[in-house]
Amino acid sequence: MRNVLDGNLKVWHLLIVGLFVILATGGTIALADTDAINALWPQGTVLMASASSDTPLTTTSGGPKLEVLSISFDIPAGKRGDIQAVFTGFLQHNSGQYAYCYGEFRFDSETGTPLHPNKNGSYQLYGGETDDLPSQLTSTFTGSRKGLKPGHYILKAYLSSSYATCNVYERNMNILVNMR
Repeated sequence: MRNVLDGNLKVWHLLIVGLFVILATGGTIALADTDAINALWPQGTVLMASASSDTPLTTTSGGPKLEVLSISFDIPAGKRGDIQAVFTGFLQHNSGQYAYCYGEFRFDSETGTPLHPNKNGSYQLYGGETDDLPSQLTSTFTGSRKGLKPGHYILKAYLSSSYATCNVYERNMNILVNMR
């Protein structure tokens, strides 16, 4: 036992062991902080809701956005909410030289707060120079937003088009709200 700390143990040995301990504990602390990892949200109570319809609708060419589905929910006092939403719909553009359909999520109105990502105002669901095949598509878009304050919310899915109009059938919207 006496020879454990004899001359063979050097200072650089202790530095390497110390560095290893610091790296191991620092990495563990970073993994324990869920906000440090963008993909993980804090644990809470999850609300799930869906809306669907098969009533045909048609957007106007270059006109106002068309509300195609909506879901309302509440964030209770003292809580914050994180939302994820998915829209799926069977879309068909009408004949014309150009045909573009766009989709987006907004709170309360067509000019309300958007879900992320919404950098260009909306998702391009499909579009092209002509309305050739595929002329009927099942399209999907998603969105999310963190840190909703307490209150009543109505999340709405909108479609719009430019040039030719778009028909939408058999649409569905699902949301997950994490209340923490």
